[in-house]
Amino acid sequence: MSHRKISVAVTFPIWPPRGGGQSRIFHLYRHLAETRPVEIICVTNANDLPSDREIAPGLREVRIPKSRAHRNAELELSHDVPGVPLADVAMPRLIHLTPDYGRALRASVADAGIAIASHPYLFPLLRELMDGPIWYEAHNVEMTLKRMMLPDTTTARELLAETERVERACCDGSERLIVCSADDGLAFRQNFGVPEARITEIPNGVDLDTVEYVGPEARQAAKGRLGLDGTATVVFLGSRHKPNCDALDAILRFAPECPDMRFLILGSVCKHSDGRPIPPNVGLMGEVDDGVKATTLGVADGALNPMMGGSGTNLKMLDYLAAGVPVISTRQGARGLAVADGVHLQLSEIDGFPDALRKLQAEIGGPVLAKRVAASRRLVEECYDWAALADRFGESIDRAGSRA
Repeated sequence: MSHRKISVAVTFPIWPPRGGGQSRIFHLYRHLAETRPVEIICVTNANDLPSDREIAPGLREVRIPKSRAHRNAELELSHDVPGVPLADVAMPRLIHLTPDYGRALRASVADAGIAIASHPYLFPLLRELMDGPIWYEAHNVEMTLKRMMLPDTTTARELLAETERVERACCDGSERLIVCSADDGLAFRQNFGVPEARITEIPNGVDLDTVEYVGPEARQAAKGRLGLDGTATVVFLGSRHKPNCDALDAILRFAPECPDMRFLILGSVCKHSDGRPIPPNVGLMGEVDDGVKATTLGVADGALNPMMGGSGTNLKMLDYLAAGVPVISTRQGARGLAVADGVHLQLSEIDGFPDALRKLQAEIGGPVLAKRVAASRRLVEECYDWAALADRFGESIDRAGSRA
């Protein structure tokens, strides 16, 4: 069977993948591109250069910088919504100010068999330009997420109302919804009236070719080579995203209760700590490349996910589990994943994290922890391999095409 091109509309560039949304889009569509061409049409920053390049076999990323007018209008909106990135929620009202993006998207969908709005914000433009089927890939329930993130100002309330209208338009006008978790699917059914038959769950995954599993013995040996013996080290990964920022605030609060442990924070979430007092046992590594991330996950004694909000699933959890790092998470942080307390990880409320960390310290080097991390890796291999998830996605597209 010959497979027609897929065009995907995204409000941010995806290569190289750093945050969770970038990773999902890159890995899911690069595997899809093994059997059909895929074009990702991205909006990028006004000071970036336009580009059109193949970032994986069969997968093209087309970057269109925001116009100066688009950038200035976004900055004007931000005056009444301080401290919150507005690039996505402002996109429906501002994308017409970057006409080059509309031209690039029109050219892409002209010979596409299907178009996908990855996040809802470019769906209205896609609907204008695409006569054929459009799918909505919902990374989150945006209304839930943005209601938590946006402050109570006039502009923020307007943007929140627009977000609800756009998300509802996606639910009403798309042929199919792709959700990351069963909980999100339930929310779309209850809040937006989407029939269950139009929802497909494709959970977040992990690239098992690049995440090396490091078992307990190898982990302790690696710590020794780096001179890290004698101190338990735990890690938290996160982008500068409100749920991650709240989780970092929690870590900064409870880290002093564990003075004999080292806490390493990786990712752009570190910028959230600017101006805040940092406990002496917390190290902020900032954004790092894949090599540094892999080395850190290969020597960490534990990985934390003290999330208190958000929707979808956390890709960091899959990185942790695949790498063999023992995980301590809230139930919210583990949402949407087929994990069991005591089998694959420790579940704890935020107030219980210091006790959970002390329990983890006591388990290092023992059979209980070894059994838990082995079970975690098996779970990821069986349920969350990006290649297998992309196969499922492709089968859904093919079935829909055969019915057309």
